[in-house]
Amino acid sequence: EYAHGRASEEYECYVIPEEEDEDEAALVFCVTCKAPVRALEVSDEHGEHEVTALDKALESAKDEVHKNMFKLEKQILEMENFANHLEEVFITVEENFGRQEQNFESHYNEILETLAQKYEEKIQALGEKKKAKLEALYGQLVGCGENLDTCKELMETIEEMCHEEKVDFIKDAVAMADRLGKFLNTDTDVEITTQPDFEDQTLDFSDVEQLMCSLHTLPAPSAPVINPQAPNSATGSSVRVCWSLYSDDTVESYQLSYRPVRDSAPGKDQAVFTMTVKETYCSVTNLVPNTQYEFWVTAQNKAGSSPTSERAVYMTAPSPPIIKSKEIQSCEEAALICWDSGNLNPVDSYTVELTQVETPEASGVTESVVGIPACESLVQLQPRQSYTMSVRALNMGGPSARSDPVTVHTTGSRFPLNQHTCHPWLTVADDGFTVVRSERETPPKEPLPGNTRFSRCVAIMGNLIPVRGRHYWEVEVDERADYTVGVAFDDVPKEEDLGANRLSWCMRHRFASSR
Repeated sequence: EYAHGRASEEYECYVIPEEEDEDEAALVFCVTCKAPVRALEVSDEHGEHEVTALDKALESAKDEVHKNMFKLEKQILEMENFANHLEEVFITVEENFGRQEQNFESHYNEILETLAQKYEEKIQALGEKKKAKLEALYGQLVGCGENLDTCKELMETIEEMCHEEKVDFIKDAVAMADRLGKFLNTDTDVEITTQPDFEDQTLDFSDVEQLMCSLHTLPAPSAPVINPQAPNSATGSSVRVCWSLYSDDTVESYQLSYRPVRDSAPGKDQAVFTMTVKETYCSVTNLVPNTQYEFWVTAQNKAGSSPTSERAVYMTAPSPPIIKSKEIQSCEEAALICWDSGNLNPVDSYTVELTQVETPEASGVTESVVGIPACESLVQLQPRQSYTMSVRALNMGGPSARSDPVTVHTTGSRFPLNQHTCHPWLTVADDGFTVVRSERETPPKEPLPGNTRFSRCVAIMGNLIPVRGRHYWEVEVDERADYTVGVAFDDVPKEEDLGANRLSWCMRHRFASSR
């Protein structure tokens, strides 16, 4: 172990001041001679030399010493780091040797096992051939012995006949001649059909040679471990995939594979994309928003490829929602905003972000309403202010980009007109806030049961924000037209005039011509 320390912190270069006498007060420093001299001697021996004040020379010398100390300190740190690095290299050499030794032992044991297996197979086959040859020779030997016994028996019988009387000899000779003729007409196999030599055995060592060729100083890597998706790490078109190795394997590259997950069935009939990377992470781009992808990875080096890692499912962030600006409802204390999800697949939740429009009193801080499950939100606001609002969609991959912002004013109630209550003589403009009466008025048809349209009173209702309290709004009208403005309950009869009962209240304006 080496002790670490900074020289400038442990040591301090200083000069102990001594009491000055008159002689020392008269000393100066000759830069050329690098020695202190008396001021009186400057004009004589040191007249052409560079001379400076002793205090200044002392400060310069102290600065130079400090510079050298810092250089030494830097060199000490470098040498300590180098020594530590050497220790790490020593340890790494031991670890690498252990892995190489284990790898060699494993491969050579495999080769020896293969050779032993081949030896047993060849010896067994050779023994079976030996058994077949011996059985064939034994069969021929038994047949030859039987023929030999028959020949000897016939010879003995013939010799006995030769000593018989003539009459008996003639009788026996006829029978013996038939028997002997049949025996001699029988083919006797006296040719050896089984050869004692064995065929040359060709030893096939191709698999052993293959094992020898596959013997590397480096083992193939073990399977990587792919990490679960980190929260909020994805965008709408990319994800960051990370993995790691449990062992100290030598890896030259990784092959990352992925495919989209369809209908909650990972890995079925989907195109597979692969990419080669050097690091243990990769940002995969050009993906579809709010979509799940299945990832797996293998490690590679000169010895081969590792087994495949376990598969992990990552998800891209959603597409930004689309605020329905024509359907925004607001009052002095709140606003109700609606939006389209903008995604085919469901998302986990939505977040509404609102910022007060910059004014001398406004701070410009963005507030958030989180965990919204549906595509609308009622947001509490401050009266007589202006806000910029946007919406984000969220899933396990992270938040989407902000939607296009909208501006909401809380100086009064703002609400769109309800086209479902519009009298047939009225037409709602595209902005959703303007109504125009038709010039050609046709008799209204008899309303259907449960119809929400006004049939008697030429009117239309608005979708007021569902907030209790006081509401204020302004209506721009044609000053030369008759109009009625008021409030009513949702269930006001549509076949009656407004103001005819307690369910509605209104103010009427009639235009009086000056002529």
